[in-house]
Amino acid sequence: MYEIEWVQHALRFRPQLKYYYLGYYIHSCQKMRYKAEYKPSELCCPARNEWVDFETAKTRLEERSPIRNCCNISTLDEEYFRTRNRNLGDSEMKRNVRGKQAGVPIEDIMFDIGAHDYLTINMITDGEAKDIVRPLLEEFVREVGHEVGRQCVVELCS
Repeated sequence: MYEIEWVQHALRFRPQLKYYYLGYYIHSCQKMRYKAEYKPSELCCPARNEWVDFETAKTRLEERSPIRNCCNISTLDEEYFRTRNRNLGDSEMKRNVRGKQAGVPIEDIMFDIGAHDYLTINMITDGEAKDIVRPLLEEFVREVGHEVGRQCVVELCS
């Protein structure tokens, strides 16, 4: 109710105000679902940084990423990767298989397993633990890209 009141007040000073950002939306988090009830509603595609109508985004999230929250929601996958491949150099194109990169660089991706410090994959000495963590980090980097991944800390604990 406070936010509705705030927007109404802001409109008095900024009548051209068209959008109000409710903050992050995580589709798998039940407590955040109320945000989608405000209409019209859009989500920002993390892969392309484009705003997408919520109903379209919701369908794509559920089809492509029922557990994860960072998939391409702004285009059909084939369209996205076809466009992306046109812009890649030959060496990068060879590594790219339907949008999935072989040998995804994850050495500098930080993650949290509930310890007091953040870790990187090279800090884990247990081979079995590496086998569990590596595919999660690789999937994350494939979804958001290496540059964005380096700016994040992946939370692997709840």
